[in-house]
Amino acid sequence: MNDQMAGFYLREIDAQCRYALGAILQLNYGFEAYLKSQEGQAEEEQQRFLQHEIFRALHSFVHHTGNVASLLWPRGEDAPASRGSDLCARVDIDPNSLLNTPQIHAESERFAQRLTAWIGDDPATRSEEVGIGPLESGSGNQKNILCWYDPNDKWFVYLGQAYDVQNLATAIEDLRPAVNAALEVLDT
Repeated sequence: MNDQMAGFYLREIDAQCRYALGAILQLNYGFEAYLKSQEGQAEEEQQRFLQHEIFRALHSFVHHTGNVASLLWPRGEDAPASRGSDLCARVDIDPNSLLNTPQIHAESERFAQRLTAWIGDDPATRSEEVGIGPLESGSGNQKNILCWYDPNDKWFVYLGQAYDVQNLATAIEDLRPAVNAALEVLDT
């Protein structure tokens, strides 16, 4: 891949990293407001709104993290593996990075397909649980949970798939300097 094309991809990877980290800030602000609303015995409607804001931030984080993964490690028939290899070499990222996992790649797949697959042939085995708190306070079987956030362990479960939010955020933070260094090389 030529440097000009690489520059486009690297700038987009950097933008997706910034969006993912912005979602973490949104998550932290939303969770802080949620905790304050519980202390002040806020209306149930306000607490539900804040809970939805937390999940919106988590979905945004996982989505943008998935976009980074799909640019660095493209999958599928139409995916040019050489693009991924070139970009990974430019940012010197380990192929075993937490960002290169099937659950993160699944985020770039179509939502309706994932939801249908999660529901499966026996919807009675699935729970529409949505909650915030220790995961143990839910049904206990993460595969059956629709949407849950454990703020103590920083785990987000969505459609039965668990995401280690803290370690993924750290991987995104660690990637940005390498992307920016690769962009500086292109600009010289």
